[in-house]
Amino acid sequence: MRHAVFAILTLAGSWLTVFAAPAPEEKDYQKIADKEEWKWTPERASARDSAKHFKGDFHAEAVEKDSNGFTIVKFLKGDDVVFSVEGHEGTVFAGKDNVVYYADYSPNASGCSVIAYDLKAKKQVWKTSLKGLGPIRHTRYSNRVILDIKDDAVHVLGKESAGTYVEYLDLKSGKTVGHRIFEQAGGKDK
Repeated sequence: MRHAVFAILTLAGSWLTVFAAPAPEEKDYQKIADKEEWKWTPERASARDSAKHFKGDFHAEAVEKDSNGFTIVKFLKGDDVVFSVEGHEGTVFAGKDNVVYYADYSPNASGCSVIAYDLKAKKQVWKTSLKGLGPIRHTRYSNRVILDIKDDAVHVLGKESAGTYVEYLDLKSGKTVGHRIFEQAGGKDK
């Protein structure tokens, strides 16, 4: 009896191995970042462009608040505002499912954070400070960002006075899963 049960379990295990779907292959975003070529499209680094390309059950509007470049980004379901962000004309964002991922940074200082906000649950999911170029000492500075979704990651291109970088964040956790500095002041890849 014991041998029969063992044989049945072994056969069942073999059957599951043969017919089970293979686990999806995880992407190595660090390898993708290492191979990525730098491509900057200036018009993509704007709240208006992000609103134009925003997809899903919600829609987005970028409304200029005043002539100083302050902008309010509104996320709506029908005519109802579900969530809004006070930012600037360079506040970029992208969405997947019910989650919006947006860049929080100053156009006149180094550094950037990305925030994930669930529009349906109406709550922040995570916030991550990008590795970017790292801390930069400066007196005059320019900082622009492009953000979009690539498969299961937030894809961020950063263009600062001191250099350029790409960074990938895991959609669910916000953890950096790929990062590369293309050029630092002086023109060298790092």
